[in-house]
Amino acid sequence: MEGDLRIALLCAGTELLTGHTLNTNASEVGKMLILEGFRLNHSATVHDEAEEICICLGNLLKDHDAVILTGGIGPTTDDVTKGALLKFFGGKLVTDHRTFAKIESWFRRSGRGMNPAMEEQAKVPDSCTVLPNDFGTAPGMMFRKDSKFVFALPGVPQEMRILVKNHVIPILQKNFMPVFVKSRVLRVFGIPESSVEMKLKDLRLQIEPGIRFSFLPGDGEIRIEMKADASTSESASPDEAHSLVRQALDQYVFSEYDESLEFVLGRVLREKKLTVATAESCTGGAIAAKIVSVSGASEYFKGGIVAYQDDMKMSSLGIRSELIAKHTVVSPEIAVAMAKSVRLKSGANLGISITGYMENVSGESEEAVAQAWFAWDFRGRIFTEHYRFHQDRGSNIRRAVNIALFVAGRIAMKPESQIVENA
Repeated sequence: MEGDLRIALLCAGTELLTGHTLNTNASEVGKMLILEGFRLNHSATVHDEAEEICICLGNLLKDHDAVILTGGIGPTTDDVTKGALLKFFGGKLVTDHRTFAKIESWFRRSGRGMNPAMEEQAKVPDSCTVLPNDFGTAPGMMFRKDSKFVFALPGVPQEMRILVKNHVIPILQKNFMPVFVKSRVLRVFGIPESSVEMKLKDLRLQIEPGIRFSFLPGDGEIRIEMKADASTSESASPDEAHSLVRQALDQYVFSEYDESLEFVLGRVLREKKLTVATAESCTGGAIAAKIVSVSGASEYFKGGIVAYQDDMKMSSLGIRSELIAKHTVVSPEIAVAMAKSVRLKSGANLGISITGYMENVSGESEEAVAQAWFAWDFRGRIFTEHYRFHQDRGSNIRRAVNIALFVAGRIAMKPESQIVENA
């Protein structure tokens, strides 16, 4: 089959429409597809109602070559997607023996008897091709209708991602031409989007036509994507654009492979055989939480101390009361003392600290605006930075966390490097 592929995503789940659950699957599917040269053209969400699912599915198949349907194929009574697919494509339910054996084995190892609801998980319409799910009990399913594809996947994000990677994308690659050449990504931090645009303005003249740029800013970070239309892939290469942009933004780049700040920091620490510890006040443990969100963080993360109030800074970190009285708690002196203390107490190579306000303090002095002092103690060498914040509390905390991680990664990689501008 040739021609540009149009893909739609249909997410089944009443909880997604009531706001009780954030629909992260839409962004995940979009990112996974674009990195392989495909594009998500449409996304829709529907209640857990079989009739509504059938109506939406039928409408989407009119204008799309493939539909990825997520959610509603679990063991509970509100999981009605399987019944809707049976009605839409016809056939009868049959037991997929591979899935049944896996579920039975799981229950046997856990020492529990297999319940009827879980037995139903192994039943699929005989009109589908089963897509094995190695991380859950509900298998994925693929249907064909008039040369069009429907992929029904679990809504659990981890299971959905694995099935898209291992089954959906390979099937699309086998049957369709990509819309784009595989895209290239750079992720930068510490430079405003307007400054990026200025730096790339003249550079664009050196880049061959057919390359599309997209920018996704957030919390001090910018994700820059470069891709070429499939029709111009022979004459325009995102690799060349990637190299030129990489050189132009060198000091701000933290990943060439679409990795997060916390992942990059972990990789650097692991490669350099370094360890880190955190002392946090105004971020309340958010820096530590980001670090440990990466699998294997126990190799390099010693631990963290959350010392929110002054008495905790004194008792947990040994900060002297006269130092606080002399400099105030939001000062480089306190940040440095915190970073030194947590590094020495933990035995880590690198100590990270932050102290400040994450929102304006009503009725206080002009100094009590959203701001923070950071300190990084790398084997006794001290780095400090002061930042002011201008958004809501949650956004300010996220940006502060990113600052702490980015600078920590730069220090660990190259201690003599300079800290970038306050963006």
